[in-house]
Amino acid sequence: MKQILIGLSSTGTSMVHISRSQSIRYLTYLHSGSRIRGIKRDPASFLKNPNGLNYESLKPETYHDQIKSILRLNDFQIDLSNDIILQCMTHKSFAHGSRPYNEKLSLLGSQFIKFRASVHSILHESASIKPDFSQLGSIKSRTLVSRETSAQFIISNKLKGFVFWKMRDPLGNSVRNGQSTVFSTVTTSLVGAILTTNGETKATKFVDELLLKENSNPISLIDITNEHSFPEHTTAEGVRSTREE
Repeated sequence: MKQILIGLSSTGTSMVHISRSQSIRYLTYLHSGSRIRGIKRDPASFLKNPNGLNYESLKPETYHDQIKSILRLNDFQIDLSNDIILQCMTHKSFAHGSRPYNEKLSLLGSQFIKFRASVHSILHESASIKPDFSQLGSIKSRTLVSRETSAQFIISNKLKGFVFWKMRDPLGNSVRNGQSTVFSTVTTSLVGAILTTNGETKATKFVDELLLKENSNPISLIDITNEHSFPEHTTAEGVRSTREE
């Protein structure tokens, strides 16, 4: 490429200077093996979840439709777009947070589940016909909305392989990798998404009749909680006092 410069000399005569400039082309090497500091990684190498699913090549019939079927969304007349479902299944640790993730939906869904679980505990966890507010402090009611229970919902219903997240240590155990934290956000964000896009009525029906229903299909939070043994009317204070004795 030629570059032409035109100007005036000190004597007033015109000067023409012709120079050649060389174009520069940049070559980027995308590394796909083990991580090497200073070398850019090929996106395809980190856009896969621990189960080997590629984020960019998901098919509705083998991914989104499977999730809808497991959660029985059609039975509750709940319409979630494929993009929203994928966002719910994506934790912020995945792909350096460069893809839509579920954090805000999870915060909303978590509070809604706690609300509906409180209503359930007051009305259904007592032998009395009348509402029993003392159940709100029971170990069982707290386990029902715990992070571990929400995470187990994903594992028990075989949704684990659909979750997009990054393991802190591929050789470490579930505790080391924060598995409970990651999977619990999926459960709560699904509820948050239903509440946001389908309204409170459908979200309430989904939580009450699926997550909080005994002997449910899929396995519910109630079923998971009932696997633990809780003395009737036991509270956190009661457990502490028993241990002290």
